[in-house]
Amino acid sequence: MLRPFATSFVIILLASLLSAGCASVEPDWNIEPDASSPDTDAPDSGQPDLGLPDADPADAGDDADADAQEDADTTEPLPCEGLCGPNEQCRDEVCVDLCEEAGFVCGDHTLSGQAVSCGTCDLGACQEGQCVDVCGEVGAECGDIYIDGTRYSCADCAGGERCAPNNLCVADQNFVDLTAGAEHTCALRPNGQVRCWGRGDSGQIGNNRTSGSAFPYAITSINDGRQVSAGNTHTCVVKADNRALCWGNNNHGKLGVDTTNNTSSTPMAVTDLFDLTHISAGGNHTCARTTGGMVRCWGYNGQGQLGGGTITLTSAKVLVQNQTGGNFDQVVDVSVGNLHACALRTSGEVWCWGINTLSQLGVGNTDGATTPRRVFNLPASRRISAGYDHSCALTLDGDVYCWGGNTSGQLGRGTSGGAGLAQRVNLPADAVDVAAGWLHTCAALIDGRTYCWGDNARNQLSRASSTSQSTTPIPVTLAQEIYRVTAGNFHSCALSTSGDAFCWGANVDGQLGDGTEGENNMSITPVQVAP
Repeated sequence: MLRPFATSFVIILLASLLSAGCASVEPDWNIEPDASSPDTDAPDSGQPDLGLPDADPADAGDDADADAQEDADTTEPLPCEGLCGPNEQCRDEVCVDLCEEAGFVCGDHTLSGQAVSCGTCDLGACQEGQCVDVCGEVGAECGDIYIDGTRYSCADCAGGERCAPNNLCVADQNFVDLTAGAEHTCALRPNGQVRCWGRGDSGQIGNNRTSGSAFPYAITSINDGRQVSAGNTHTCVVKADNRALCWGNNNHGKLGVDTTNNTSSTPMAVTDLFDLTHISAGGNHTCARTTGGMVRCWGYNGQGQLGGGTITLTSAKVLVQNQTGGNFDQVVDVSVGNLHACALRTSGEVWCWGINTLSQLGVGNTDGATTPRRVFNLPASRRISAGYDHSCALTLDGDVYCWGGNTSGQLGRGTSGGAGLAQRVNLPADAVDVAAGWLHTCAALIDGRTYCWGDNARNQLSRASSTSQSTTPIPVTLAQEIYRVTAGNFHSCALSTSGDAFCWGANVDGQLGDGTEGENNMSITPVQVAP
C-alpha cells in the first residue's frame, strides 16, 4: 500500500516524463544530492531516494495482497466471545440463546455441542423441553402426587378451601375427612376435632363409655387431628405432631397403646412412634406410614399381615420388610383390610401382604405372603383401599381396578367370580376416589357423581333390598357433588365438596349419624350427617 506523499510524487514524475517524450529518455539515477539541502534520511547505497518504499526482494506482487495475507494469518476474537451467558453461544458477533433457538423452556440439554440448562417448571413436569401440566392430566388440583417415582407439587387451594386427601380443593367447612368402620363412622372437622357415631360397645366412638350414639360425638380431647381411620371395632387418628391416638377394642394389641386392657373408650397415645403421617385401622391389626416412607404394623399376625416376614404373634410395632429382608420403603399410602394390607409406592406400584385365600393380594395365586408382593395387571395408581376380602386401586388415569373375593359382585366386573389379577371396573367417567367395604365398593367420579356395587343386603348401594346385589356399578342419588367415599359393613358414606357428610344403608346402631337408629332401621336415600 502506497503512502499518500509517495503517491503524489510518482504521479508528478510520470506526468513530467510523458510530456517530454519519455519513450526515448532514460532517467539518470546518479543524481548527486544538493549540498545546500542535506538529505536527512538514513545513508543509502547510492540509489536516489524518490520517496518510494524500499522494495521487498521476496515480494513480487502487490502490497495489498501482503496485507490480506497478514489478516488471514491472524485470527481476531469475535466481539461477543467470552461475554455470552451460560445458555448462549457467540455467532457472527452476536450472543445466540440456544434454549430460545430450540424452543425449549425447561430441562437440561446439549444444543449445538454445548450443555445448557433451560430452566424448571413451577408446576408439572418437563417433557422434551416443554412444561407439561401433569397435575391437570391426572385431575389433581392441589397437594403432592407421584408419577414414576417423581413427586410433583400441584397448586395451592384458594382461600376458604383445603386440599383433600385425593388432591382436590374442597370447602373448608363441617367435615374434611370421613371414614366408615364396620358399624360406626368417624369424621374430622376443620379445627382438628374428631367426631364419631354409631356402635360403641367396644369404646370405638371414644365417648368414654361402651354404648353407641346416633349423633356425632365430639371427642374434645383431640383438637389437632389430621387424618382419621375407623376399623372393625377400633379407631385411630394421626395428629399434627405426627403422633397417633387409638381407642376401642384392643384384641391382639391392635391399639398399640400402653395398656393390657381389652378396650379403651377414650383415645390413648400409640407408643414408640413419633413420625407418622397416615394410619389405617383394619380388622385386628393397624398399619401406619412414617415420615420416611416406611410402614409400621401392629396387632394380630396370624396371617403375616404385619409384613415382617413371619407369622409370629408379637406386641411390637413391626417394620414392614421387603422380600430380601430390607426395609420396605418409598410408600405414600397404606390401607388395611381384615387380614391383609396394601401399600402404594412412589412408583405408582401397589404391593399387598397377608392372607390370600381369595386372591386379595392380586398376585395371580392364593399363596399368602408375610412380606409385600406387587399386584399384577395394575397401571400406576394414586389411591388404594383394602376391604374385607378384596382390594381396589385408583389409577393415575382415573380408572378403578379391583381384585380378590367377589361373592357379592364387589369387584364390579359383571360376574360373581373372583379375580386373582386386578380387573378394571367399567365406570361412566374418571374416578377421584374409591372405597372397598366388607362386601361392596363405592367410587366418587370427577363430575361429582357416586357409584356403588356389590352387596346390597342393607341398602348400602342406595337401592331397595329386593336388589340383593349388583355386579356392576349403579348410581347413588345425592344432593351435592361428592369427592370422597367410604364403605363399612352394611353402610356407605360420602363427603361433598361443600364439606357435608351423607350416609345410607344399615342404621341399626345409628351409624348414619342423623339421630335415628333401630333394629330394622336402614335408609335407601342418603341422609345428611348432623354437623
